[in-house]
Amino acid sequence: MNSSILIQQIKEAFAKVPKPYNHFGIYTARAHDEYEEPTEEEQAQDRMLDRYDLTPLQMHECYTALSFLEPAGFHYYLPAFMILALQQNEIKDKALKDSVVFESTDFALNPTQNPDLKDYQEKRFRRLTQSQIKVILAYLQQRQQMHSWNHKFYEEVIGYWANRS
Repeated sequence: MNSSILIQQIKEAFAKVPKPYNHFGIYTARAHDEYEEPTEEEQAQDRMLDRYDLTPLQMHECYTALSFLEPAGFHYYLPAFMILALQQNEIKDKALKDSVVFESTDFALNPTQNPDLKDYQEKRFRRLTQSQIKVILAYLQQRQQMHSWNHKFYEEVIGYWANRS
């Protein structure tokens, strides 16, 4: 599938997902990952940032955010991270383009084997509608084509999402 078509499908599937009311965004999530409290500046960035204004540099700075966002924030930001990962090859800055940050989106969709994290992860995945699950599946299939070197990982994660659809 053409990436631009898939990007439009992702936007349509997640169009009605609201920005969380008590906005715990990517900068707050990054601070929590670093065992810190977010600064006022980070909280202001979270309040002002629309998910589709997220830049590759911001994604790079907050690459662990999807793992630390509350379920509403995960649901809100997931499509933006997916879109940026699909656009990875269009990035001009080589260091940023080659960053592992783009794989962080894919790993956030990987079902955990850790029994202590299963409930946490399920709270996030349970919010997803069937149309959102279908675009996640299409996204992962596209990413598999982009990263054939990690075939086993993508086979497993695609199997998981195919069973949820």
